[in-house]
Amino acid sequence: MKKEVIQFNENHKWCGCFGYIHRTKGKDLYMIAISSPGQGTAFIIAKRNEFDIVGATDLILGDEE
Repeated sequence: MKKEVIQFNENHKWCGCFGYIHRTKGKDLYMIAISSPGQGTAFIIAKRNEFDIVGATDLILGDEE
């Protein structure tokens, strides 16, 4: 499953953090997933001007290979 990788910019309090677009929540709102090893996944709602798309990746969930 291909996902767009993002990095929050200076317009968001999570500036510098990487995540991926989990789903679109409306015209200009996105749910961003940020994985934290040992802590789980945080889901952050952000506007499109608060992050930059830096690439794409294949997402592997759990023990999939």
